[in-house]
Amino acid sequence: MVNKYLEYVLGLRDIRIRNNYIVGCDEDKCVAKGFLIIRDITRSIDEFSDSGELTRFLNAYIKTLSKPFTIEIRAIVTPVDKNKLISKIDNAIQIKEIIRQSDPSNEKIFTEIERLRKLKKKILEGDTPFNIIMMLIVSSEGRDEEEAKERLMNRMKILSQELNDLGVVVEEVRGLQILEVMNRFFRI
Repeated sequence: MVNKYLEYVLGLRDIRIRNNYIVGCDEDKCVAKGFLIIRDITRSIDEFSDSGELTRFLNAYIKTLSKPFTIEIRAIVTPVDKNKLISKIDNAIQIKEIIRQSDPSNEKIFTEIERLRKLKKKILEGDTPFNIIMMLIVSSEGRDEEEAKERLMNRMKILSQELNDLGVVVEEVRGLQILEVMNRFFRI
């Protein structure tokens, strides 16, 4: 059942799920696909000092994703419960206030508190909070599974490193998480 689903969704035959990739082969080639989930972007838009710095970041991000190989981007946007989020923000502010009291010279903690207060204010004024889950799917081809796998691993290593250098934290999907990702991002 799972193989038929994957064949339909990915357009591959003879699909095998490996530890950190999926591979499908036919008579003349094998195609391997690996999955990276974006876990965090270490900087928010508010933290860029000017629009030029933000533009440079976005250009570098686009350049990183503009590789001479296929990168598919999938995203799921889900609303977040406002009351639960405000409660989490209030808790975070309280913890950071305690830290600030013990170290009043810590400018970073002061900035974090202000950012949280601004976020809370926006939500209370009517902004709808949402969560974005993004996945990058990297593909490669080879004459056999080993060649397709080697190309895939090189591509994923390069992409992961360049994104990490930009402050975009990615995590490789492994094992049974692959089935969870397939179910979440490839619904029929």
